[in-house]
Amino acid sequence: MGKAKAREKVIGSVRLPGGKIVQRGEASDHGELQGSESRKLVVRMTDERLKEVATMVTDAAVAVHRLREEKRETGKEFKELIDGKEETLFQFAKIYADGGEQVDVACEVYADIQQNTKTVIRTDTGEVIEKAALTAKELEALAQGNLFTGAKGSDEEEGDGTGDGEIEEDEEDEEEEGEEE
Repeated sequence: MGKAKAREKVIGSVRLPGGKIVQRGEASDHGELQGSESRKLVVRMTDERLKEVATMVTDAAVAVHRLREEKRETGKEFKELIDGKEETLFQFAKIYADGGEQVDVACEVYADIQQNTKTVIRTDTGEVIEKAALTAKELEALAQGNLFTGAKGSDEEEGDGTGDGEIEEDEEDEEEEGEEE
Protein backbone atom coordinates (compact mmCIF):
# COMPACT_ATOMS: atom_id res chain seq x y z
CA MET A 1 0.00 0.00 0.00
CA GLY A 2 3.01 2.28 0.25
CA LYS A 3 3.14 2.70 -3.52
CA ALA A 4 -0.56 3.52 -3.67
CA LYS A 5 -0.10 6.29 -1.12
CA ALA A 6 2.80 7.66 -3.10
CA ARG A 7 0.71 7.68 -6.27
CA GLU A 8 -2.15 9.43 -4.56
CA LYS A 9 0.21 12.19 -3.53
CA VAL A 10 1.57 12.60 -7.06
CA ILE A 11 -1.17 14.83 -8.44
CA GLY A 12 0.93 17.00 -10.73
CA SER A 13 4.35 18.43 -11.28
CA VAL A 14 5.85 21.87 -10.73
CA ARG A 15 8.56 23.47 -12.82
CA LEU A 16 10.93 25.48 -10.62
CA PRO A 17 12.51 28.69 -12.00
CA GLY A 18 15.82 26.87 -12.50
CA GLY A 19 14.03 24.45 -14.82
CA LYS A 20 13.95 21.51 -12.46
CA ILE A 21 10.65 19.64 -12.41
CA VAL A 22 9.46 18.21 -9.13
CA GLN A 23 6.32 16.29 -8.43
CA ARG A 24 3.77 17.64 -6.04
CA GLY A 25 3.87 15.84 -2.79
CA GLU A 26 7.45 14.73 -3.45
CA ALA A 27 9.49 14.55 -0.30
CA SER A 28 12.72 16.44 0.13
CA ASP A 29 14.98 17.48 2.96
CA HIS A 30 12.52 20.31 3.60
CA GLY A 31 9.34 18.29 3.69
CA GLU A 32 6.69 17.65 1.03
CA LEU A 33 6.41 20.06 -1.92
CA GLN A 34 3.07 21.84 -1.75
CA GLY A 35 3.33 24.17 -4.74
CA SER A 36 5.25 27.20 -5.98
CA GLU A 37 4.96 30.97 -5.74
CA SER A 38 6.72 34.01 -7.09
CA ARG A 39 8.66 36.34 -4.80
CA LYS A 40 10.73 39.47 -5.32
CA LEU A 41 14.30 38.55 -4.49
CA VAL A 42 17.68 40.09 -5.29
CA VAL A 43 19.25 38.66 -8.44
CA ARG A 44 22.82 39.54 -9.39
CA MET A 45 22.80 41.87 -12.39
CA THR A 46 24.91 41.48 -15.47
CA ASP A 47 27.38 44.23 -16.38
CA GLU A 48 25.04 45.31 -19.18
CA ARG A 49 22.10 45.62 -16.79
CA LEU A 50 24.28 47.54 -14.31
CA LYS A 51 25.10 50.06 -17.08
CA GLU A 52 21.39 50.43 -17.92
CA VAL A 53 20.52 51.06 -14.28
CA ALA A 54 23.42 53.55 -13.92
CA THR A 55 22.05 55.48 -16.92
CA MET A 56 18.55 55.48 -15.41
CA VAL A 57 19.94 56.74 -12.07
CA THR A 58 21.83 59.54 -13.82
CA ASP A 59 18.78 60.53 -15.89
CA ALA A 60 16.57 60.55 -12.79
CA ALA A 61 19.09 62.64 -10.81
CA VAL A 62 19.34 65.20 -13.63
CA ALA A 63 15.53 65.33 -13.90
CA VAL A 64 15.19 65.90 -10.14
CA HIS A 65 17.79 68.69 -10.27
CA ARG A 66 16.02 70.38 -13.21
CA LEU A 67 12.65 70.16 -11.47
CA ARG A 68 14.09 71.68 -8.29
CA GLU A 69 15.60 74.54 -10.31
CA GLU A 70 12.29 75.09 -12.09
CA LYS A 71 10.48 75.05 -8.75
CA ARG A 72 12.97 77.58 -7.35
CA GLU A 73 12.53 79.90 -10.35
CA THR A 74 8.76 79.55 -10.27
CA GLY A 75 8.85 80.25 -6.54
CA LYS A 76 10.79 83.48 -7.19
CA GLU A 77 8.27 84.55 -9.83
CA PHE A 78 5.35 83.86 -7.50
CA LYS A 79 7.11 85.68 -4.65
CA GLU A 80 7.50 88.76 -6.86
CA LEU A 81 3.83 88.60 -7.85
CA ILE A 82 2.72 88.15 -4.25
CA ASP A 83 5.00 90.97 -3.03
CA GLY A 84 3.52 93.30 -5.65
CA LYS A 85 -0.02 92.46 -4.62
CA GLU A 86 0.89 92.85 -0.94
CA GLU A 87 2.29 96.33 -1.66
CA THR A 88 -0.94 97.27 -3.45
CA LEU A 89 -2.94 95.83 -0.58
CA PHE A 90 -0.86 97.83 1.93
CA GLN A 91 -1.34 101.06 -0.02
CA PHE A 92 -5.13 100.68 -0.20
CA ALA A 93 -5.34 99.58 3.44
CA LYS A 94 -3.38 102.70 4.43
CA ILE A 95 -5.71 104.92 2.38
CA TYR A 96 -8.70 103.28 4.05
CA ALA A 97 -7.19 103.55 7.55
CA ASP A 98 -6.19 107.19 7.01
CA GLY A 99 -9.59 108.05 5.56
CA GLY A 100 -7.96 109.67 2.52
CA GLU A 101 -5.01 109.56 0.20
CA GLN A 102 -2.24 111.93 -0.79
CA VAL A 103 -2.69 113.54 -4.18
CA ASP A 104 -1.25 116.66 -5.77
CA VAL A 105 -3.40 119.64 -4.82
CA ALA A 106 -2.87 123.12 -6.22
CA CYS A 107 -1.83 125.57 -3.50
CA GLU A 108 -1.26 129.30 -3.39
CA VAL A 109 1.83 130.60 -1.62
CA TYR A 110 1.78 134.05 -0.07
CA ALA A 111 4.77 135.94 1.31
CA ASP A 112 4.52 138.70 3.91
CA ILE A 113 7.90 140.44 4.03
CA GLN A 114 6.91 142.74 6.89
CA GLN A 115 5.93 139.80 9.13
CA ASN A 116 8.67 137.64 7.57
CA THR A 117 6.19 134.79 6.95
CA LYS A 118 4.92 132.66 4.13
CA THR A 119 1.45 131.13 4.05
CA VAL A 120 0.38 128.17 1.91
CA ILE A 121 -3.35 127.78 1.17
CA ARG A 122 -5.12 124.85 -0.53
CA THR A 123 -7.10 126.09 -3.52
CA ASP A 124 -9.65 123.26 -3.31
CA THR A 125 -10.72 123.97 0.30
CA GLY A 126 -9.18 127.36 1.11
CA GLU A 127 -7.50 125.78 4.17
CA VAL A 128 -4.19 127.22 5.40
CA ILE A 129 -1.84 124.22 5.43
CA GLU A 130 1.39 125.99 6.34
CA LYS A 131 2.41 129.22 7.96
CA ALA A 132 6.15 129.58 8.60
CA ALA A 133 8.95 132.10 8.80
CA LEU A 134 10.70 132.94 5.54
CA THR A 135 14.20 131.48 5.30
CA ALA A 136 17.21 133.52 4.22
CA LYS A 137 17.13 131.85 0.79
CA GLU A 138 13.43 132.64 0.41
CA LEU A 139 14.05 136.31 1.35
CA GLU A 140 16.87 136.47 -1.20
CA ALA A 141 14.68 134.85 -3.89
CA LEU A 142 11.83 137.22 -3.00
CA ALA A 143 14.18 140.19 -3.45
CA GLN A 144 14.91 138.88 -6.97
CA GLY A 145 11.18 138.51 -7.68
CA ASN A 146 11.04 134.74 -8.13
CA LEU A 147 10.37 133.29 -4.68
CA PHE A 148 8.11 130.41 -5.65
CA THR A 149 8.41 128.95 -9.10
CA GLY A 150 6.94 125.57 -8.20
CA ALA A 151 3.83 124.45 -6.37
CA LYS A 152 5.73 123.76 -3.16
CA GLY A 153 7.88 126.87 -2.94
CA SER A 154 10.75 126.46 -0.48
CA ASP A 155 10.61 122.65 -0.69
CA GLU A 156 12.50 123.06 -3.95
CA GLU A 157 15.63 123.74 -1.90
CA GLU A 158 15.50 120.24 -0.42
CA GLY A 159 14.01 118.41 -3.39
CA ASP A 160 15.17 117.94 -6.96
CA GLY A 161 14.23 121.42 -8.17
CA THR A 162 10.92 120.32 -9.68
CA GLY A 163 8.88 121.84 -6.90
CA ASP A 164 7.55 118.50 -5.69
CA GLY A 165 10.12 117.53 -3.08
CA GLU A 166 7.49 116.81 -0.43
CA ILE A 167 5.71 114.25 -2.60
CA GLU A 168 8.96 112.41 -3.33
CA GLU A 169 9.83 112.33 0.36
CA ASP A 170 6.43 110.80 1.14
CA GLU A 171 6.92 108.15 -1.55
CA GLU A 172 10.36 107.31 -0.13
CA ASP A 173 8.84 106.98 3.36
CA GLU A 174 6.21 104.56 2.02
CA GLU A 175 8.89 102.50 0.27
CA GLU A 176 10.93 102.30 3.49
CA GLU A 177 7.83 101.26 5.47
CA GLY A 178 7.12 98.52 2.92
CA GLU A 179 10.69 97.20 3.23
CA GLU A 180 10.51 97.07 7.02
CA GLU A 181 7.55 94.67 6.92
